[in-house]
Amino acid sequence: MKKYKKKYEIDDICKIMLNDYNAVMKKLDLFYIGKLNKGFMLQTQLYFENNKKFWIKRYFINIMNAFGIIMSKNKKFIFVGLRYKQLLNGLKSDEVLIIARSKSDVIYALRNRIAFILVHNIVYFFYKAYFENNTKSLESEMYRFYRLFSLQKEICYLILTSDTHPQDMFFSSLANQFNSVFRVLCIQHGMYADFVVNDDLVVRAGERTPFNVLYNETSKKYYSKYIKNSEFFIMGPPWDIPHVRDEGIRDVVLVGTDEGSPFSDIFQELSNLLKKNKINHTYRPHPSDTNVLPDGLLQCIDTRSKDDLLSGAPKIFIGFISTLLYEAYICGHTVFSIVYHRHFAKTNFDVDAAFYAEELPFLCSTIARQTVVRKRYRNQDNLLPLSKRFINVINDIEFIVAKKQNG
Repeated sequence: MKKYKKKYEIDDICKIMLNDYNAVMKKLDLFYIGKLNKGFMLQTQLYFENNKKFWIKRYFINIMNAFGIIMSKNKKFIFVGLRYKQLLNGLKSDEVLIIARSKSDVIYALRNRIAFILVHNIVYFFYKAYFENNTKSLESEMYRFYRLFSLQKEICYLILTSDTHPQDMFFSSLANQFNSVFRVLCIQHGMYADFVVNDDLVVRAGERTPFNVLYNETSKKYYSKYIKNSEFFIMGPPWDIPHVRDEGIRDVVLVGTDEGSPFSDIFQELSNLLKKNKINHTYRPHPSDTNVLPDGLLQCIDTRSKDDLLSGAPKIFIGFISTLLYEAYICGHTVFSIVYHRHFAKTNFDVDAAFYAEELPFLCSTIARQTVVRKRYRNQDNLLPLSKRFINVINDIEFIVAKKQNG
């Protein structure tokens, strides 16, 4: 009876989760729905291709996960994926469990002797349940992790980058069923813009998470305006501030968005002006940018790692709305933002100067006068190391939980 009762519980959790995802979908326009349908088709293709590979065959995964379950009992921190690798590296490895999403995640866990469990096509099963109303495979996966989470007897922190993506929603929905021992944390992974119109249509990570860990007070003010059933904690950026030298030769980085035209056209215009002024520059595409770029931008793509980009000599970063602009700003680089027009979104973080799109010639002449770029000292220079900032947040969360429990 107990087993069947759990099966019914799983069915209810799936329904609630899919209803939440449907609420997210209603905020997105048809362009994004089309992208999701393409994503489902891609996941379907990957599912059948991956099942031909030995390492991802079900029985091989089951063998690895059987060992992983033995090693994963009563871990203090569970990371979904490796986006916050620097944060993970600052914790004791025997306190950490990685929910691995790829072969590279598995290799990292093995090399660092960290317990892991490899997820198997959860995104495909999620999309299949959402688009085809076929929940059988998703419920089977959920039941497997339900049993794992039910073994947790001590306080545990599930660390997400989002709670609006299928995989993150899957694990947060499960963990929230065990809220006496699980604390679900969504660490801010990007800066949102302040939209002048249609701000209610923005899908924000953290809306379905009890605890949101944020960059700064500006983020807290923004989040608290729209998210009412969550606690907010400021940790600063989820990485240690890299070293930036006092000065360097002018190095201009154009920071792309994932919105495509007309932004790519404006970047092309800016690139042409910079070339005319003999100013060397590179273009940094947004990670999710699938748009076809103009030839001029393709010729100057920036391929540096993010660590290399943000460290070393101070640089000039130019863009519309991007987390990379914020990150560059707090590291001490010079940041100029472009405002598309007066009724469009604007950054909700500080920049060194803002220019309207029609002011690009003036922006170029401003840059042309700076043959040497100097580091700009921000108030972030005295931040504690990331590991200490994170533990402080954990302590603050437990204080809030204890306060609520004591009335």
